[in-house]
Amino acid sequence: MDTKQLDDALNRLFVDDGERIVFWHDPAHEFLDFMDRLPFLTFGDTTVHIIRLDQVSALATKIRLERDEPDNRFLVYAPTEEPDYADDWLLDIRLYSRSFRADRASIILDELGLENHHLRDHLSQRRTFFDNKERLQKLKALVASNDTAVDLDRKMLAVVVKAEQPELFTIIRTLFHAWTDVEDADDIDLGNAPTCWEHIEKLDLAQPFWQCIHTTFGYHEEAPSLRNLLIRLLVTDYAIHLHGDVPQSLAHLLLPKTGQANAVVCLAQWRDSSSKGSSYDLLSAEVARILKMAEYVSTLDIEPLLDVMTFLDVEKTIVRGLRDRVLSTADTIDIETIRAMATRRQDGHWASPKAPRSPGIHAGDG
Repeated sequence: MDTKQLDDALNRLFVDDGERIVFWHDPAHEFLDFMDRLPFLTFGDTTVHIIRLDQVSALATKIRLERDEPDNRFLVYAPTEEPDYADDWLLDIRLYSRSFRADRASIILDELGLENHHLRDHLSQRRTFFDNKERLQKLKALVASNDTAVDLDRKMLAVVVKAEQPELFTIIRTLFHAWTDVEDADDIDLGNAPTCWEHIEKLDLAQPFWQCIHTTFGYHEEAPSLRNLLIRLLVTDYAIHLHGDVPQSLAHLLLPKTGQANAVVCLAQWRDSSSKGSSYDLLSAEVARILKMAEYVSTLDIEPLLDVMTFLDVEKTIVRGLRDRVLSTADTIDIETIRAMATRRQDGHWASPKAPRSPGIHAGDG
């Protein structure tokens, strides 16, 4: 770390945060020479006095901090490890003061305002992400002081894919939506991940992403892929709403029961998204083509399909079925039943391929 980073970090503690006493332990002696040259620190109008615990006794330090100079600011430096509680003569002061570390991960931890100092190792493992100052600033706007390692990874993912909210479902639909960023819908290729996925891999965030996916949906494969995840989400949504059994050709694609409810909610939010719903139409149509859903659903009656909103092929099958039923039973048809079916479908927002979508009310709708 250069001296400017060090100055910036200490400035945040003493000026921005208004700390009076900061303890700094440097067991590797990385900054011993630096401290030897500094009688005190100055940040604008703020003067910070330096106390060296390798040169001044703990008792003398305690008297100076609490009795002689109770209003002055101090950086208490020691080229040693932080002592155990039982051996720490300054423990009472340390408990109401702040601690500082000069490694990069510790400075990032302080800049993000994180309470859990054990996250330093986790931040070190994500050092590639923090090489970019813009990413750091965007993450800073999302972080809460009590965030866990999982929370941080999810919010880093949100920054990378440029999701509007750091929620997993928002990240997923933003990631999928990027697949449709092509000049022609015919150019969509589920075999090639969108560009933002390449960024996720380069920043070592792929494994945390798949861990979140496994926890939320139960999806797990030796070689997970966005293509397979998309297919299994859609097939699961289809199966949950179908009044009947799915064929064996699709049954093996169902997500575990523990993740099925989350899959349904995730896709419902995506379908209803005012800004991302168009990509649902395109990608669900591509999956339907891959799975040959048109051939399968065309053999089914209307009633088992009435609650299925997963594929447009289902809507087309229902429309054809209703038309044929009206034409073949014109004299005996129950108009109210037909009207009820049509209304039920319309409420599901698949009334027609170009029907306006309900914007929905979802946290992080993006």
